Amino acid sequence: MKIPFVTRIQVIKNALLSNPGAKIFALLLAILVWLHVVMGRSYEWEFQIPLRVKSIPEKMVIANELPNEIEVKFFGQGSQLLRVPHSKTAVVLKITSRRTTPREHQLSPRDVDIPNDLKIEPREIVKPKTVTVELNRLITKEVKVIPYVHLKLANGYVQVGPIQVSPERVKISGPQKSLRRVHSLSLDSLSFSRVKRSIKRPATVILPEGVNVACSPSEVDLSINIQALGERWIKDIPVRLKYLPKGKKARVEPSTIDLKVEGGVELLATLTPKHISAHIDYRRVRKRKKTEVPAIISPEIAGVKWIEARPERFTVVVE
Repeated sequence: MKIPFVTRIQVIKNALLSNPGAKIFALLLAILVWLHVVMGRSYEWEFQIPLRVKSIPEKMVIANELPNEIEVKFFGQGSQLLRVPHSKTAVVLKITSRRTTPREHQLSPRDVDIPNDLKIEPREIVKPKTVTVELNRLITKEVKVIPYVHLKLANGYVQVGPIQVSPERVKISGPQKSLRRVHSLSLDSLSFSRVKRSIKRPATVILPEGVNVACSPSEVDLSINIQALGERWIKDIPVRLKYLPKGKKARVEPSTIDLKVEGGVELLATLTPKHISAHIDYRRVRKRKKTEVPAIISPEIAGVKWIEARPERFTVVVE
C-alpha cells in the first residue's frame, strides 16, 4: 500500500524530533572527532608577530620608526599553530654596534624566539625581510612648560595673575637629534569661553616630534584664577618724593593720595596702602619749573589697576 506524501513528511518529522538530546550529542561528538583529526595534521601558516629589540647599547636609543610586527611563515600541527597569536612568540633583533649611522639588518628564521612549550618551526620571514635601525645618543633634560590657552571671560569677570602650571618644568628623554633644540613644551590646545569661575584641571603636555621621546610627568595641573570684577577705594597711600638732589630739602603736599582701584574682588579685599607705590619725580618738577604735578602710581600686585585718584595733582614745597 502506498503511503500518502503528507504521512511520509510526518514520519520524517517525528524521526528528527524524537530523542533530540542524543542527536545533538552525536553531532557534537562528530565535530570534536573531526577537529581532533584536523588539528593533528601539520600545516604551513603565516602570522604577524611582534618585533622586539634587545641589547641596545648603554646610553643609546633607537631614533627611527621600526615595524611593530613581522610576518613569519610557520610549520607545525594545527593545534600548535592556533596558539601562536596568544603566545610570546616574537622576532628578536639584537643590536651589537654603537654606530649612529642607519644600519640595515637582515632578518632570518633564526631571529624568531618561540616559547619552549610551543612545538612549531619558523620557515620563512615573509615581510619585511630587512629592518633599518638608526641609533642616537640618549639624552635627558628639564624644560619649561608654556601654557597656550584661549580664554574668553564672561562680562564682569577678570583673570587674576598669570596662568599657572604645576610642575612648571618637566623631564624629557629621547634621541639627541630630536631633543637638542627643544627648550620648552606646550600644552594640548585648550579653549574656554564665558568663564565665570576659576579653572583647575589636568592638561596633557605635547611631546616634541621624534621616535622614543618620553616626558615625565606627561600631564601637569593647569590653574587660572578667575574672580568677579570689582572696585575699591584705598585711602591714605603715602606719596614720596624721589630723586631729590643731595643737600636739598623739599616735601609733597598733601602727603597722601586716595585711589580707586579695579580688579578681582577677592584680590581687592586683601589690598592695603602698602601694596601701592606713589611718588613724585623731583627731576620733572625742576625741569618743567612746575610745583604742581601728578603722582606716579604703580600697583605692586598684578591684575590691579587704578582708575581714579584724589587729589590728582600735588605741590612740591622746597624748604
